[in-house]
Formats: sequence, C-alpha cells, structure tokens
Amino acid sequence: DVVFRSGASCFTALDLYVAKKCGVKVRVLRSSNAGTTQGKFQQFINVLCRGIMTSVANVKMAPSMLAAEYTFGKKVAIGIDYERADYSSMKMADEDNNRTIFTQENQDISRYLKATNNFRFGLEYNILPEFAIRAGYNYYDNSTTEYENARHYATAGIGYRDKGGFFIDLAYIQQCNKNNDSYTLYDSYEGNAAPVLDERYYNWKLALTLGVRF
Repeated sequence: DVVFRSGASCFTALDLYVAKKCGVKVRVLRSSNAGTTQGKFQQFINVLCRGIMTSVANVKMAPSMLAAEYTFGKKVAIGIDYERADYSSMKMADEDNNRTIFTQENQDISRYLKATNNFRFGLEYNILPEFAIRAGYNYYDNSTTEYENARHYATAGIGYRDKGGFFIDLAYIQQCNKNNDSYTLYDSYEGNAAPVLDERYYNWKLALTLGVRF
C-alpha cells in the first residue's frame, strides 16, 4: 500500500503508473494544487494522476540509452551512460489504444513536458581483487517547461566480492541541488485562500546490497 503526494512533478504520475502495473495498491494523499504558482501545469499533473488511478489511461513513452565502459588493466574501470527521454512524446490512450478521449491531456503533455538528457558517470578502483571503492555523478535533466526540477547526485561506495560468488555493496547517494516545491494541503473554500507551503530540502540515501552469483 503506497501513498503518493500528488503535486510534485510528472515523476509522480510515472511512478504511479509503474506501481499500478506491478499490482501495488496506491492511494493519493493530495491531488489538488490549483492554488500554487504552478497553476495549469499542476492541474494537468493531477488529471494525469487521476486517469492512471482509475485505470482509464495507458501512458506510452520510449526512452533511448547509450552506455560505454572501459577497464584500465585490472584496477580501474569507468562507465558513462546517456539517456534521452522525451516526456512530451508520451501519449495517453484507453485499453483499445484510442487517444480520442484524451485529446486535451495529450495536448497538455506536449505543452508542459519536454525531452530530457540524463547523464551518469561512474569510477571503480580495485584496492584488492576482493575490494573496490567507487565514485559517481548523476544528472537528471529538467522534464517540464513550467519550472526547474533538474537533479544532481554525487555517489560514493565500497564493495566486496569473494570467489564463491557472494558480494556486498554499500553506497552513499547525496543530492547536490536543493528541491523547491510549493503546494497546498487543502482547497480554498468560502473565499478563504488555502495557505501555500514552500518546501526546500536535500536528499541523501544509504543503499546496502547483498547477493550471491551462481
């Protein structure tokens, strides 16, 4: 059972669609931000979320990716990924692939969303055959025409692998730029404007992975 706070960005709608396809029960905590500075764009995101929630809409988009990796001897490896995702090319359609009932939504998708160019870079150095240290940088491009939501991440990690196939990896992920979100917790009523909440924050994560390769 996953709770979404609808109103952040188009990523909310995409995550929502993936969750439903995986059979996860989803509830939207907040679905109206019409009073914020994002205006019509936020209304469009809310419509997109509601269409996905009610299983009326299917969203289709085909990202493309290029990747390269090079190893220097047995000690150093570098990798570079490039991904292009054109969110403005997404189309909403019903289960019969009919787009007619989503004409306005598809026009809004083309208007409010845009293509992104995402980059990921990684470096690994093997201290010993079993131990490696890693560093990386990720850039996720701005996906909207209405406000800035690009994200930058720096990463660092360490990994261990034995000859039997067991491995353990620990990674630290730090968002380098600040998130800026504005939204309301409830609708305006009886002429009283709902207060707008400005939210500014950084994200960081620790990721631990254990596994065995056969």
